[in-house]
Amino acid sequence: MQIIKILQNKRNIYSGIIIISLLFAILTFAFNIQWNRTNDPTNYVGNADGTDWKGYQASNLTINFDDLTNNKKTCRIAEFNEYYAANELIIPSLIQNPTNKLIYELVEIGSAAFEDNILLTGTITLPSSLKTIGSFAFKACTLLVGELIIPNGVTTIGTEAFSGCIGFTGDVIIPRGVNTIGVDILKYCNGLTGKLVLSNTITSITESFRYTSLTSVIFLGQNLHSSLFSGMAVFGGSNISQFVFDGWNSPPNWNTQNAFAYLSVNDGIVRSINGNLLAGTALDILKNLGLSNGWTAA
Repeated sequence: MQIIKILQNKRNIYSGIIIISLLFAILTFAFNIQWNRTNDPTNYVGNADGTDWKGYQASNLTINFDDLTNNKKTCRIAEFNEYYAANELIIPSLIQNPTNKLIYELVEIGSAAFEDNILLTGTITLPSSLKTIGSFAFKACTLLVGELIIPNGVTTIGTEAFSGCIGFTGDVIIPRGVNTIGVDILKYCNGLTGKLVLSNTITSITESFRYTSLTSVIFLGQNLHSSLFSGMAVFGGSNISQFVFDGWNSPPNWNTQNAFAYLSVNDGIVRSINGNLLAGTALDILKNLGLSNGWTAA
């Protein structure tokens, strides 16, 4: 009997430990969700006229509302013309429809929505709800400064979306969800002098990164899309001096000719890390794609 009681006590102890562990896991998960919500500066409801947006007050803002997109209430910024200047703009993830008073998720910044807004100064924070950045969305917003952070939910970046934004600085990370990139999205963004990180989820790149000051490109994870590059001189006129293949196990099978032609820097380094890909093999393939002579493997 004594042995049975001891075993029962042990089972009770183990059950208690399991229950406590589960409760701790649940509380940790809930805390993390709340922490992420409260630390997302775009997680607030803004008026459709922009009068209560953080950092700016719009006076000529056009929001298009849509009740049908994926059975969700979504909206997009069609035009953002006049505003009072400030040091930052935090675009809300949620917009209240003034007609029905319902809350809509902001999923798109439309074509040319902010184009040529030379009074748009300081930093900008894009909403975490964003899916599409339209063509010319921020073209020639020359007084925007700081890092260009593209939200993780974005899937499409249109032609010249940020071209001429000379005040952005640092690196550019294209999120894993992005699959389509337009032409010249960072053209003449001379302040971006760091690295460009491209994930293996991208399925189409045209002349997307021409005329930038970025100095290195990291292909993060093996990209097996043979038609990844759909245009010539993808990095033409740029200052890139290093291509890095991180996590690759075999050479790329890209079949587009001259995708790497017309780089401003005629020599540099091609290397691989965290994989079995021989850098020399990658180098040969890139040269066959039009990479200028003078590049070496490391």
